[in-house]
Amino acid sequence: MIKNVDKGIFSREGLMGIDLMGKTIGIIGTGRIGSHVARIAHGFGMKILAYDRSKKPHLVEKYGVEYVGLEDLLRNSDIVTVHLPYTKSTKYLINRFNIKLMKLDSMLINTSRGAVVELEAIVESLREGRLTGGVAIDTVEAEEVLEEEILKKENLSVAKLEKAMNAFYVLHEDNVIISPHCAYYTKDALRRILDITIDNIYSFVMEKEAKNVVSGKRVNS
Repeated sequence: MIKNVDKGIFSREGLMGIDLMGKTIGIIGTGRIGSHVARIAHGFGMKILAYDRSKKPHLVEKYGVEYVGLEDLLRNSDIVTVHLPYTKSTKYLINRFNIKLMKLDSMLINTSRGAVVELEAIVESLREGRLTGGVAIDTVEAEEVLEEEILKKENLSVAKLEKAMNAFYVLHEDNVIISPHCAYYTKDALRRILDITIDNIYSFVMEKEAKNVVSGKRVNS
């Protein structure tokens, strides 16, 4: 649409969208970000399915979230959005096998980590005419071996070369949106990061304890 307007083309061809009201969204991971997605989806009048190891009762009570198994979520959602950390257990959580459960016209959104969704699964789906609702990703597996890296490095393994070509294919599909992993990059977010960092340093120096510990363990001097 933006490219057409730049060219002075105002045709509606290929620009028909969908209403969110009444659609089913499947949220994979209901942590802080996933919880906010549920809140927003509720405001649009969507039915909300969720998959997570731990259920959030307040999401069920406040927004009508229904926790289901992963396969049921993929099978019944019009939009699937992923909000999980990357771990051994979440690698390829969505893969070339279970992605086939998704509706032909469904939409897949991944703003977590690239390897949570198998890149080959996306490529295969697009080539087979599935995921016609579109794919939106803020990160893609094997970002480091995209086309630019192929030109710089020698002796790339076959596996890395294949991933690079798949990433290149996805990058240039018309119904795929890829952002440069910068959703956090706002003046407000950077200010919060700075404030939290300063607060942690002060707390550690003055009170001998850090407030925010990545490992989840309390740190004492």
